[in-house]
Amino acid sequence: MPTQNNSAGKNYETQIAFRQKCRIDVGMHCIIGGGALTVPVAVAEPAASVRAKLTPKLQNLLKTEMTQIAVSASKIASAIATGHHGAVAQEATDIADGLILKRSLTDQDKKDLKRAAPAAFLKLDATFHQTAKQLAQAAVKKDSELETFDLSKMLGYCVSCHATYASDKFVGFIK
Repeated sequence: MPTQNNSAGKNYETQIAFRQKCRIDVGMHCIIGGGALTVPVAVAEPAASVRAKLTPKLQNLLKTEMTQIAVSASKIASAIATGHHGAVAQEATDIADGLILKRSLTDQDKKDLKRAAPAAFLKLDATFHQTAKQLAQAAVKKDSELETFDLSKMLGYCVSCHATYASDKFVGFIK
């Protein structure tokens, strides 16, 4: 791949290097073209439920957002498997933009969310949405392997978040 001088190109090259490194790490595996992509999944000890600290409005918005992300992730997996890069890009962009939660939050809601959610939760959420943006970029480049890798990273972040901050709802993560 030719070297690009913009930040997106450097980010893409960084992802390629990370993907190559991850082939030898241990974690969540996806088989792509005969090679194994590995995405480490960090699961911390369960923390206090974030949901219990949210206002009813924020609980409803978060639930709606999670439902939409699950639908979009399913569509992305199918689109990757069938080479529909445009569909991957659109769904990933929708996730990256936080269609429901970010667009529906008032200033008071934002304050309530920051008060209820630990900084690590908010950082994990930001990383998840940034990875969705990277997935959309991979789809624009028609890089199926990187699309799969980024989707795997996103799912790993879902597991981390649910196991750490919502194990009261997702009891399968309780050890």
